[in-house]
Amino acid sequence: MLKMDLRTLMRFSLLMLSITWVSPVVAADHELKTIRIGTLHGIQKHHPTFEIIQEAYRRIGVNAELVTLPYERSEYEANRGLIIDAELARTEEASAALANLVRIEPSIFPVYTSVFTTRTDLDITNWESLRGLRIDTVRGMHTVADRLGDIPFNEVGSIEQSIQRVLSGRTDVAVLPGFETEQLLDELNITSVYRLSPDLETFLLYHYLHQKHADLVQPLQASLWQVVNERQLQQAALQDNDEQLEHHYPH
Repeated sequence: MLKMDLRTLMRFSLLMLSITWVSPVVAADHELKTIRIGTLHGIQKHHPTFEIIQEAYRRIGVNAELVTLPYERSEYEANRGLIIDAELARTEEASAALANLVRIEPSIFPVYTSVFTTRTDLDITNWESLRGLRIDTVRGMHTVADRLGDIPFNEVGSIEQSIQRVLSGRTDVAVLPGFETEQLLDELNITSVYRLSPDLETFLLYHYLHQKHADLVQPLQASLWQVVNERQLQQAALQDNDEQLEHHYPH
């Protein structure tokens, strides 16, 4: 009886959270405004950052379109504001490089800055322990460049290019976003490149919107707070339900 009650409660909780998450689409008699959002190659529409941002725009009656570019090119075009209207997710430190964009609160996702390699003899625990190695990263990842300081490194156009250079032995390590790189490795079925532990550093990511869309900043920020809070509640509820079921029905 207890087992049925818990499962019923879990289904009911998930149903209520789903109702909260999928809010009614803003009604409009005219075509929705579209915001073109730039990000680096390899990020897809099902990435959590885009799902969050897309929902926040949807709730204020705006369509969000994802555009993938070389990371540095995405930054350049976002600053120009001609073919790109926003940057999907950048660190707070990127504000200086995104002078024509407004950072939208709150943060939407963490980025884990990680080391990827084929070598098994490395003990990397901090940025300084990379000294003396051949290092790759993606052009436009300013936080990595800042942290490396006077340690020499090479920049390439995409995560995939960096991984290919690791595979070919042209570089010892690649400093890349951990979550996104592991997803790409799975998609490419590459098992000989692995992620070292611990990560070098974790940063919070923020959405940036070009200042020419200043009229959207306030409603978008309010909408984003709502979406982020709802996702956190949803994840907490799922975790609680999993823990309750595990407690009552251990494997």
